[in-house]
Amino acid sequence: MKRNVTLGVRILPALFLSVLWQGGSIAQAGTITSATIIGVFSNPVLTGNVLNDPAVGNLTYFDNTVSAAVGAASGAGAGCLGSNMLCWGVSTSGVPLSQSYSELAFTGTPGYNGSGQIGTITFLNGTSDLNTLIFGATLGFYLNSVTPANFLGSDSVIISTTSNQYSGTSLTQTQLQTDADYVNICGNLSNICASSIEAYEDSEGGTSLIVDLDGTVVGDPSLILNGVTVDPLTNPSTGGVVGSLPPLGTVPEPSTLALMSAGLILGLGLSRRRAASARSRR
Repeated sequence: MKRNVTLGVRILPALFLSVLWQGGSIAQAGTITSATIIGVFSNPVLTGNVLNDPAVGNLTYFDNTVSAAVGAASGAGAGCLGSNMLCWGVSTSGVPLSQSYSELAFTGTPGYNGSGQIGTITFLNGTSDLNTLIFGATLGFYLNSVTPANFLGSDSVIISTTSNQYSGTSLTQTQLQTDADYVNICGNLSNICASSIEAYEDSEGGTSLIVDLDGTVVGDPSLILNGVTVDPLTNPSTGGVVGSLPPLGTVPEPSTLALMSAGLILGLGLSRRRAASARSRR
């Protein structure tokens, strides 16, 4: 993505999404007919690594806590206000405004019956200053309406950004892929973490990459993501690909953190008991 420059403007990384919570009840798995899955982005991640910076194969860590440009503060301005959209980044390099920010948007498929295509994700890869980036977010899913009772679970959207090695609009596919940013959707409810959603750079002739998400509602209920494929509406030579690049970083789910903490406490307890036992035998 991007040029490594320092902005004089400090943009508060406040949570940029708000959701109206309402009461209601949810249908159990197996009874869903003609539904629509709603996706809500939240909790942007403001620290992480940038790929290929300063050269291919290098990583540079960025703490963008006070400089990230998210939501309406991004180059998209007031054009990115929906909870189903996530926009980030601004540019001081003179690229057109429409190319200065990145965007993810989720659109649910009408008539969802509990399995198959839940919707599409559109990924626009803009050219932004590196210190205005974000590195991930949470994507929550709801059935028909955004209410606590209709919550189907959430996954981590991990954004891996590259520092551009090329410029211009006459690049080869290999060059486009080198500069492509990509997204992995990971979590306890995702079977697609190993699939990278790779969008070519807008300023290098790239167009939006649209991918189809397949999922199944199970249990009490939860939404399991099963597959991701390039949508037929995407131009394969300018949009991007679905590949197998690993995410740069992952954020453990709360349940994982709880297990890690429990394991640490148990381990410390066992160590102390063993040490006490050893001293008593001396």
